[in-house]
Amino acid sequence: MATKDDDEVGRYRAQTLTRGLTVLRTMADVREPVTLQDLHDRTGIPKPTLVRLLAILTQEGCTIRLDERPTYGLGPTVTAIAAGVADDLHPDELARPYLQRLSAAVGHTANLGVLTGNQVLHLCVVLADRPIRYIVHTGSRDDPHSTGLGKALLAQLDTASVHRIVGDGPMDAKTPRTITTRSKLDAELKRVRKQGYAYDDQEGALGLSCFAVPVVVGQRSVAAVSISGPAGELSADRHADIVPELTKIATQIAADPRLAKALVTIHPGDGLDES
Repeated sequence: MATKDDDEVGRYRAQTLTRGLTVLRTMADVREPVTLQDLHDRTGIPKPTLVRLLAILTQEGCTIRLDERPTYGLGPTVTAIAAGVADDLHPDELARPYLQRLSAAVGHTANLGVLTGNQVLHLCVVLADRPIRYIVHTGSRDDPHSTGLGKALLAQLDTASVHRIVGDGPMDAKTPRTITTRSKLDAELKRVRKQGYAYDDQEGALGLSCFAVPVVVGQRSVAAVSISGPAGELSADRHADIVPELTKIATQIAADPRLAKALVTIHPGDGLDES
């Protein structure tokens, strides 16, 4: 027979669970590392309670302590759960029909990518049905600073998050056209935000160009979709033809409930996971 004390213990545990989930949801929504003060301001949970919750969440791998301030990010347990759900949803299969329509419409390789860690993951690729085409494989990764997909994704983040992803030193020069400094990347991302799309002008590989736009679910950018092909056929002045097609497909992807759920699930943070 349950006693009054048992009922109180049950309510306390339920409240603790609810608050723990609130902390994780808040961290996912913020999309960047948070301090104790940040969490208190956003959740209203008392700081002593937050300290106890974060100790438990960190012990379970749901959060990680990043520095001595202290600052916290989402941990590998959350990433693993998110990846497992995303695998069940098969985002590559869900995205393929959209990319097939996009590739057929413009005659070049279509690609859906997300940020994982400090790289772009090519989540789904549909190769162009033509002899000369850009070839990249689903599941491969690339650096964000030298790709259209990556720049479209980075442009949705604040400057501090971008710098955390690309690091402190010079970025790898894939070609003579690659952006290799933070200042130049910041200027490029500002331009991407203003025009609404990213353009890779042979920055990842000579002879290859790419247009990309973000996929926005709600008010959150969770992926990017791109068209890549020979630079001679995808010059910057083709934006008027290519970008509307990209935007149309990005909008359709965001409006697909199952695909949008998969993309949100595999993108819980701002690239801090180490998958």
